[in-house]
Amino acid sequence: MTRWKRGATATILLMHAHNEWSLWNGALLDAATRLGLLIGRRSFPNCSGDGSFDDEFYVPTEQYERLGGWPALRDLATALHEGRS
Repeated sequence: MTRWKRGATATILLMHAHNEWSLWNGALLDAATRLGLLIGRRSFPNCSGDGSFDDEFYVPTEQYERLGGWPALRDLATALHEGRS
């Protein structure tokens, strides 16, 4: 069995349980995919105590920074979002 060391990650989207999905969120994840970022997802209990879960979408920090970080991701997501509006 191989063990993988988990490297540093950068959160690109934190979706709280009671928020509604938006076109921006979709554009953001599409942009990350188009940039070739590996996207991970974690779910954890929401602090409201009602049994709901929050979702965090994250990418490897090294890869994210190498591709230009938030400015590059935001610019592409904005272009994709404007094309959907």
